[in-house]
Amino acid sequence: MARFYPIGAAGGGAGSDDCTGTVDELLKGYTAVLKGSGDEPVQGKLELTGDAQEGNVLAGSTFYNTDPKTKRAGTMPNREGYCGWGNSKGNDGGNQRMWVRLPGGYYNENAEVYLSWADIRAMAGITPEKVKKNEWILGVQGNFEGWVPNPQDLYYNGVNSAGLILLYGWTFENTRIAFYYDSLAGSVPSFRFPNAIDVRSYSRLIFEGYFHWSTDSTMYCILNNPTQVSRANFNKGATYVALDISQVVTINANATINMSLDKASGGVCYITRIRLE
Repeated sequence: MARFYPIGAAGGGAGSDDCTGTVDELLKGYTAVLKGSGDEPVQGKLELTGDAQEGNVLAGSTFYNTDPKTKRAGTMPNREGYCGWGNSKGNDGGNQRMWVRLPGGYYNENAEVYLSWADIRAMAGITPEKVKKNEWILGVQGNFEGWVPNPQDLYYNGVNSAGLILLYGWTFENTRIAFYYDSLAGSVPSFRFPNAIDVRSYSRLIFEGYFHWSTDSTMYCILNNPTQVSRANFNKGATYVALDISQVVTINANATINMSLDKASGGVCYITRIRLE
């Protein structure tokens, strides 16, 4: 702060022109004779207007806010090149993103915040059933052996899109529907449709697989909707059976497909795909 010396008759002492401080360098609320004040006391204009709080300043550092007489100490943790876990995490499905909340503090450009594979798997819904068999994703070994069906597929390599119900000898295996003769009780092997299916855009219902038996008998396949509307014959060794449904508008709920495999013996019969065409 500048000192004020009265000027005597003999011209002793110092005046404002000898001062170096200005009104812009004197705190507001104080008066003094300053450079350019014409030897008169003037009000200072310097005002502290800082709004930082302790939590905004790094721990170990000090600062002044609005009071020049009060030195404050920062409390913000200096995490620098932090490498660790977040406080919490979540899956924001609506915005298609995941998030991690960090511990409070300052981080430099080398900081890393971790999200575990287990967390990512849980948030993304990754399970073994959704991963191809023997493939690994984020620590999960897949066991899925099926295929993704097309809209025309009612059944495809283990994926039962139409929810078909098996009757009298047919059974679901890993990637196919298999027929076992010794499980019959004199009934015709059948499939049942639990729900109605609009088939106006299609003309054929096709079964792909392998149909083999020991005799030379011809087998047949019938669509009952609920009464017979289509029939197709097929021979031993067939890999393809097609039913004409060009005159069918809707396959009704509880409609059935009957195959005369109960007349066969000593063979191998299975279906890998049932589709509309």
